[in-house]
Amino acid sequence: MAKRSNKTLVLSLIAEADVVAKEHETYHEQFVVSANDALYKILANMLQVCIDVDASGDADRVVKEMRSKLKSDFGIKTQANSRTSSIVVRYIVRSSRKTAHVYGRVI
Repeated sequence: MAKRSNKTLVLSLIAEADVVAKEHETYHEQFVVSANDALYKILANMLQVCIDVDASGDADRVVKEMRSKLKSDFGIKTQANSRTSSIVVRYIVRSSRKTAHVYGRVI
């Protein structure tokens, strides 16, 4: 009889784990996958802004203005030797240096 109750316990725990696994699958589909899709769209738009700034023929002036606004409006300092794409990404991301760095590497 003890074996039967152990088997019932095991089946009960497996059923509980299956329910949580289904919840995780739903979470992953609803939030993670859709968040990644949204992030990739944003990264594509960032890349397009970088390309547009480079193609503008006035990239130095645009970067200078972005640096100025970053410093005055957001208190963010940038290095003088930063690449144009790094400044553009930093301007778009604003709050997180680490995130801007990672996105800049992607771009």
